[in-house]
Amino acid sequence: ARSDIFSFGVVLYQMLTGQRPFRGTDANSVMYQTVNVTPPKPSTLKSGLPEMIDDIVMKCLEKKPQDRYQDSAGLAEDLRACRARVESEKAALVHPTLFGVKWSRMKRLMIPGGLPQGPVAAGAFLALLMIFLVDLYTGGTIQMHLLYIFPLVMAATHLRRTGLVYAAVVLSLIFQSIVFASYTGHTALAKIILAVLVLPSNVFIAYVARIARINYQEVTFLAAYDRLTGLHNRLSFEARLEREIDLQKRNGGMFSFAFLDIDNLRELNESKGETAGDDALKMLAEVLKEQMRHTDMAARLGGDEFAILFPATGGPECAQLCEALSGKITASLTEADLPLTCSIGYVTVETPPDSISVVFSRAEKAMHAAQSRGKGIAAQG
Repeated sequence: ARSDIFSFGVVLYQMLTGQRPFRGTDANSVMYQTVNVTPPKPSTLKSGLPEMIDDIVMKCLEKKPQDRYQDSAGLAEDLRACRARVESEKAALVHPTLFGVKWSRMKRLMIPGGLPQGPVAAGAFLALLMIFLVDLYTGGTIQMHLLYIFPLVMAATHLRRTGLVYAAVVLSLIFQSIVFASYTGHTALAKIILAVLVLPSNVFIAYVARIARINYQEVTFLAAYDRLTGLHNRLSFEARLEREIDLQKRNGGMFSFAFLDIDNLRELNESKGETAGDDALKMLAEVLKEQMRHTDMAARLGGDEFAILFPATGGPECAQLCEALSGKITASLTEADLPLTCSIGYVTVETPPDSISVVFSRAEKAMHAAQSRGKGIAAQG
């Protein structure tokens, strides 16, 4: 199977770049390159390719079979994740400039939670007050009441505290009612009709904006978590790891990264069925969730691979955490009567790496070292 994965990597490499990864004048030179030469990453030959596809192809083309994908399921899952990322980037609104402000920054106005809570709350209430004063002292028209909608939408979309949204809606209704009452040249019936037409629309618009916020949060949550285990999926985990690296570049410091692999999940699936493997993954996820209460986050990278990020954690401390985690996993597997073993490799990153793939690669090599030595845990310097 891993030989087929290597062959698939060769074909994918040529599809992406238009060039073969191993070239020569005769069969012997091609064979020598295949065994001894690591080809350049696809993105160096074809601009515009995402970093994630580089990682996938190069993992398929690893010289040692144990360093490649262990089965096609993990490969397929990574390819789907890569495709999803590319499609999401294509679907994103890209506008070069809009009145001198990058459109990507202005999108934050429409993304729930994209703005700080304090400024949004203060800005919404201040905007309502300013609109009310202008409306009251300039003898505004009915169109002026449309201006109340914007601060209400901003409050309902961005503020976490529902009480603040209620307060903004009530304040808007009070201000507009005062304006309606101050109108001259209108009968009482006309003022009542205007109030009945305008005021409920503010409540409805704020309600719709709040529902949009809730739906956005639910979709974001589903997109960021693995359906089987409830842990972060690879995409959301990589985004968090990228932020950690950026933080390290700005402020220095260190972090540790652990790579965990179930050694014999396939054998369990073959002997007891796929449901047994799913139960094992869920059980392992529960152990990792418990670990997350003391660390930052864990993720299911795909198939039987997991990862944990340890911010501001050095090698000795990470070793202790991994030892404790290994003990908890062993105890849980024994209690559940699951004949599984796990290998954990970890790496401490003291200087900012060139990319997240470097961190993954170092931790994965440490994990393979643990497997080859028959030890549950190994570190990579």
